[in-house]
Amino acid sequence: MSLTNFRPLQKAHILLPFGGGKDSAWTLAYVRLMQLILKKKYGESFHLHVVIMIHPGVPQGVFENIENVFESLSVRESSDISVRTAVRGGHYVELKKALFQVI
Repeated sequence: MSLTNFRPLQKAHILLPFGGGKDSAWTLAYVRLMQLILKKKYGESFHLHVVIMIHPGVPQGVFENIENVFESLSVRESSDISVRTAVRGGHYVELKKALFQVI
C-alpha cells in the first residue's frame, strides 16, 4: 500500500515548530527532504507549516541561524511551505528578513 492510497498528498498538512537551534534545523532539513522526494516521485507533496517561536531574550545569533537555514533549504521560495512567527501571548506576526540584521 502506498502513501498516496490514504489521501492526496496535497491535502496533507504538517506543523513544525522551529526554534532556530541545531535540533530544529535538522528536523526541518529532514522534513524538507521528504517533501522534495515525494514531490519528485508523485508530482505532489504535503504542505509544511513552520512556526517560529520568539520570546524576549532570543539572541541575535538565533535569528541569523533561522535565516541561514531557510536560505539553504529554499524555505521562502517554496509554495509548499508557510512560515509564521508566534510571539509571547500567542499572537502571530510575519518575521521579515530585515529584522534579522544586526543594528
